[in-house]
Amino acid sequence: GVEGILGLRLHGDGISIQPCLPKTWRTACVTIKGPAGSLSITIQDPERLGQGIAEITVAGVPAGTKVAFPTDGSVRQVEVRLKRLLDRPADFAKVT
Repeated sequence: GVEGILGLRLHGDGISIQPCLPKTWRTACVTIKGPAGSLSITIQDPERLGQGIAEITVAGVPAGTKVAFPTDGSVRQVEVRLKRLLDRPADFAKVT
């Protein structure tokens, strides 16, 4: 389910995040329960890119693409924002 449509892959003690949303979605929210805690994940795609670079924060702190489940019974807040793979400056000039 969430692995295919949201780009979340379960690993032993957590998940890896490589978002993949339908382009008609701007936001997706999911809670995934681990053995001793949960991850509450919000994926934001304001430009409706579907895929791109994922900026990930866990409890407001920048994080990598792999996020571990908490081990104390808590719910860890994970925020993901999709950005373009290549952002070119507005004044980018094509060389001919």
